Amino acid sequence: MTTSRRSAVLRHLIAFDRPIEELIEDVPRLAWDCDALLVRLTRAHVEQVLRRHVAGELSAAEVESWANLIECREDIEFAPDTADVIDGLIYELANPLITRPLTIARAEQLLSIGPDL
Repeated sequence: MTTSRRSAVLRHLIAFDRPIEELIEDVPRLAWDCDALLVRLTRAHVEQVLRRHVAGELSAAEVESWANLIECREDIEFAPDTADVIDGLIYELANPLITRPLTIARAEQLLSIGPDL
């Protein structure tokens, strides 16, 4: 897969602007190993996903699947100013059985944290 195609798939992933079923089909086609960081996941991306969950647009299962597709990818950079926070959130969202389930209340709590989300 070309770098531009790979970047496009990853941009759709972090923006979560395509149905999860399509992302689940496309993202696993990308090799895990990558020498370059092709896209940057920011706090705004995570906040948008949490807002969509609160609004009923995304189920907890869809958010979990989204986070699982992001977790541990070498080609997605977390915004440097909030990398540790984003890493922790992606881990929590991808692993609700070992962290905590995503509920509307939990999403609202995460959103209320503010700049340190």
